[in-house]
Amino acid sequence: MKIVQYVKMKIFLKDRDLELSTINGKKYPTTDEIPCMNNGDMWCPLIDVENGIIINWEKGTTANINIEVDYDYRVFECLDENKNILHILEERVPDSLSPEKEGYGEYIHMTINNEGVINKWNPILTLR
Repeated sequence: MKIVQYVKMKIFLKDRDLELSTINGKKYPTTDEIPCMNNGDMWCPLIDVENGIIINWEKGTTANINIEVDYDYRVFECLDENKNILHILEERVPDSLSPEKEGYGEYIHMTINNEGVINKWNPILTLR
């Protein structure tokens, strides 16, 4: 069995998945209010796995993310320190993306502070 070490994770999700989330205390945010949007239709946070910090987070923004992830529009890329892709996950949501309550492989539940730090982050640094 090969063990792959990765240091960053990039997520690609369609924006409609974010409709139950709260940004700066506001429910049902528009895509303009959501940090890490790519081309207005994909949520693409880049996470420093060791520290649980979203690198491309807009400082000063807080969020409570609750997403039932659409199977047709999700990709999780595991990257090295140079952002080279080491592994792509397309089946289940990694457990580390739901640190506050059980995600059952289908949900992302996380609270992000104004510095982009994910609350209760518990990194899973190896893929088997």
